[in-house]
Amino acid sequence: MRIQYFADTDTLYINIRDTASSDSGDIGPDMLADYDEEGAIVALTIEHASVHADLGSVDVQDVPHLRLIGHDRPEGRAVGQ
Repeated sequence: MRIQYFADTDTLYINIRDTASSDSGDIGPDMLADYDEEGAIVALTIEHASVHADLGSVDVQDVPHLRLIGHDRPEGRAVGQ
């Protein structure tokens, strides 16, 4: 899973699975979902993200086998290494 924020467009992109999308559609105001060929969601896009989301924090809980990789981490190490 990958979460990216694009400041120039105020867009939050959440890639859930590294699978090609074959369709997309609105799921709410300023929110889109990308679907694979079987109809499973593979990514979410939130436009005007600073209005819809708390971009100042991310709280990750109880995710098995989690390895956080941050570009802003000291020494470029993942959390938990």
